[in-house]
Amino acid sequence: MTNHVYEYHLDVRKDKLCPFKVKMVSNSSIYSCNWHENIEIIYVTEGSGKMQYGNKELEFTAGDIIVVNSGELHRLY
Repeated sequence: MTNHVYEYHLDVRKDKLCPFKVKMVSNSSIYSCNWHENIEIIYVTEGSGKMQYGNKELEFTAGDIIVVNSGELHRLY
């Protein structure tokens, strides 16, 4: 993965007491590989998809919880 960007978690910086970010992901690959200093916890509420995590490709479905470590390149699709 050579094309990647730093993902700023602006919501976290605005309100330290509520460090949550809600994102809806559509049916297409909308993100380049990204990384960030914070860990990221993703709870899949419906549907399914794949995640590129480092050199691995992981599948996920509704009910899964994904934890992305600090500094890890990743993207959802």
